[in-house]
Amino acid sequence: MKCIRRAPVVVAALLGSVIAAAPAMAQGPRPTPWSVTSKIKIAYEEPTSDAFRPVYQRLKELQVLERLQRFLAPLRLTRDLEVKTAQCPNPPPGRAYHYVPYQPGEPVIVCYNYVKLIQDLAPEVTDDTTNYKIVGQALVSREMALVGPFVQEVLHNVALAVIEILEIPVWGRAEDAADNISALLMMQFGTDVALKTVLGSAYFLNAVNRLIVTKKDAKGNPVSSYTLAYLGDIRPPMLQRYYNLLCMAVGKDVVLFSSLIALNREPSMLEFSWDKAMDCRFDYRQVADGFRATILDKYVDQNLLKEIIATDWLKDPRT
Repeated sequence: MKCIRRAPVVVAALLGSVIAAAPAMAQGPRPTPWSVTSKIKIAYEEPTSDAFRPVYQRLKELQVLERLQRFLAPLRLTRDLEVKTAQCPNPPPGRAYHYVPYQPGEPVIVCYNYVKLIQDLAPEVTDDTTNYKIVGQALVSREMALVGPFVQEVLHNVALAVIEILEIPVWGRAEDAADNISALLMMQFGTDVALKTVLGSAYFLNAVNRLIVTKKDAKGNPVSSYTLAYLGDIRPPMLQRYYNLLCMAVGKDVVLFSSLIALNREPSMLEFSWDKAMDCRFDYRQVADGFRATILDKYVDQNLLKEIIATDWLKDPRT
């Protein structure tokens, strides 16, 4: 596995959307003039299928897009950008999930289908006991598995839009750049947010990858078999996205994410060797430096950004 180095392209304020799957807050962040004049326009599109109505109602109840609009306030876009939730067409045969790729000039769309899949794949909670899952040697709870992939999906999609609107140059595929940036931003809001969002996203990416495993090799190990539906996909394979995400995490904080590193033994398919973890430190620096040079210093209100980063978006006010 080789972690892809890309110029980062989106503002750190977006990570506030982690509250989408966290307990609802009684009061949101205090209003600022930027939330009134934001270039981000939002909409909840009502689903046609009853299967997605609970997802639609829950997102509206939590005011996910309203909060996203405020959290994006530091970003100075040159034109309006609409972000909406909507029911998307069913995925083509052979694909385990569906999304709507961002198109220049079009809205950013977060699919109810995708959010429902996140919910369906998350570890179950029975009799107040969470059935924890393992990523590498790290435990992942249902809350982490709900919060992480939703945050990553929103970060990823908005990143693609920002690339286009601000005409940010990208070497290679914009989809890879957007994945790297979503991982980078998850690391900017403290250890609690970093662990919940990164490990939760990693769990989801691996779980989706397992849905498309259809055969095993001679030793009985699972082998991913991608159908024709994947051959023309603009997004890289889910397992590659998993590695890129965790490479950014390990590269930023090798101690915090040490449970993903195999020390003095052969790594499993979901772990890094020590040498690879050291390589990821360089990858992270490349992305972080690119973010500062292309976005942070040019298109972000620094004072408002400090205010947003200082807010504990994962704190439950009922405690």
